[in-house]
Amino acid sequence: MGNGFEIAKTIAAFSGAGIGLVNLVWSLIKEFKVGCKVNIISHEIKSENEGKYIIKIDFQISASNKDLYIQEIKLKNHFSPFTSNSYELSIDKIYDYFDDKKLFNKSYSEIEDLLSKRKNTLLNSYKISKGEYKRLSIVVGFLSNRAMDGFDDIPSKGYELKLQINDKVYRQYFNFDISKNSDISCFLEPQPLLSKKEKRIINKMKKEAELHTKKLYKLFGIE
Repeated sequence: MGNGFEIAKTIAAFSGAGIGLVNLVWSLIKEFKVGCKVNIISHEIKSENEGKYIIKIDFQISASNKDLYIQEIKLKNHFSPFTSNSYELSIDKIYDYFDDKKLFNKSYSEIEDLLSKRKNTLLNSYKISKGEYKRLSIVVGFLSNRAMDGFDDIPSKGYELKLQINDKVYRQYFNFDISKNSDISCFLEPQPLLSKKEKRIINKMKKEAELHTKKLYKLFGIE
């Protein structure tokens, strides 16, 4: 049992460095192929009360040798559903980049009111001209999945920003930074994803434990 969990701990320890390396390699490959570079600048999330969250993701994108069109943006979590029993959240509009250090000091309704007054662009083939460099912001609020006993908590880790640009998909992997004034109890701490070998080890141990329990029940006449 120790081996499987030790391996899982090792995976968790290196996950932060791994995310950065994967993003870098993926970005370089895509830029080389189609002249597009995408990079996340910051990623923050705030929980206000049960089931209510708001996120801000700032990213930059450059078009080196052709016009680019952002056709679709989705935020995906790889650990568990985080909204409406779905692993994905569709983004329908983006803002020109703005740096507001005090944004998440405001309430959910105050942020919504602030955003209603800020110019935004509906995400419908958003164009970045050849040679142009853009810094953009995604700000969106959502409710987590509602279960029988209330709203589910969501993970702060294991996210993927998927951008469809010129019919190609660009991926950026990251973990959210939780806003200082958030209720930390509204977030799950996901377990590291296990390899097939680790799953086999754990399943084998579970079966052995179940068999041992059955033998004890039989020994003491328990049905």
